[in-house]
Amino acid sequence: MLSGRFRTALVLVCAVGALAACGKPEPETLLAQARADYAKGDHRSAIVLAKVVLEAQPERADARLLLGRALLAAGDTPLAVVELAKARDLGTPLDEVVPALAMATARSVGARRMVGEFGGIQLAQPRAVAELKTTLAAAHIGLQNVAKAEALLKEAGWEDRDGDGKLEDKFGSPMKFQYTYASGGEIAERVARFVKDAYLAIGIEVEIRPVEWAVYTDLLKTRDFDAITLGWGASAPESDPIQIFHSSSIKNQGDNFAQWNSPDADRLIDAGRRELNFDKRMAIWRELEAVIHREQPYTFVRVPPWLRFAATDLGNVVAYPKGLEPTEYFRGSASTPAPMN
Repeated sequence: MLSGRFRTALVLVCAVGALAACGKPEPETLLAQARADYAKGDHRSAIVLAKVVLEAQPERADARLLLGRALLAAGDTPLAVVELAKARDLGTPLDEVVPALAMATARSVGARRMVGEFGGIQLAQPRAVAELKTTLAAAHIGLQNVAKAEALLKEAGWEDRDGDGKLEDKFGSPMKFQYTYASGGEIAERVARFVKDAYLAIGIEVEIRPVEWAVYTDLLKTRDFDAITLGWGASAPESDPIQIFHSSSIKNQGDNFAQWNSPDADRLIDAGRRELNFDKRMAIWRELEAVIHREQPYTFVRVPPWLRFAATDLGNVVAYPKGLEPTEYFRGSASTPAPMN
């Protein structure tokens, strides 16, 4: 069985080969195949084929739109924003491009910015209106504007139609999303139940999806999840936030799993990593925390308490905000230190 990466490379070779063999581009055939691949969930193949078409005809709005949607579905939200914006600028009707562009923007640069950019846009087609208002409602929930979110959901056609406490569309289908977590841990299971109960209180159904750790790590790399839980622990007295929160960590299956692309966060992270003065650096990190709180790339659920004991013959035991740092210990006492062996 071919790996996903090899299969994508093979699709590209075949597509380019087809163009060369015929002596002239066949964009319509390739774009039709890209649409078929996208429809059946093969987003990577659709991306490759759409790019081949755009190499021959870069001004094709329909190919840009398909590429942007496929990138969004594949989890590459920053590039999805770029391509969908190009499709809009090339004349794609707003009803076709705005719902996907709004969702990509929310996932890439945060809920607050998306609301500011798309909150006032008026669409015509009922489906497009419903999709945009649903995305805006999700953003307002993240911004703790629950009343506004509920009003938008009702405008989008989501309301409790049968008195069961759950929101349904006009066809009776419930509003729901999938919440994934690594199985085997009591805390993760308790958090999952908390999330499910919290969303159910406002009528949204959450499907809990426990998976084995090996599967879980693959889902993180491919960004194949609706919502997921993570636990981060500091690895040094002052941890470097670039791994989790900088946009450069989106690339190459990096650890910015939320694919948060915030120019403000990037600027502060870069500045904090350059600043040698402790007090000035702490002020920068506090600004970064404010950006994280405002744009909500993560919803922080809990910070577990900790209690540690250290033997009296250990020296240089310092209680940092993140915890203890055993690599700094030495054998002896703080007053009569002894060299390490």
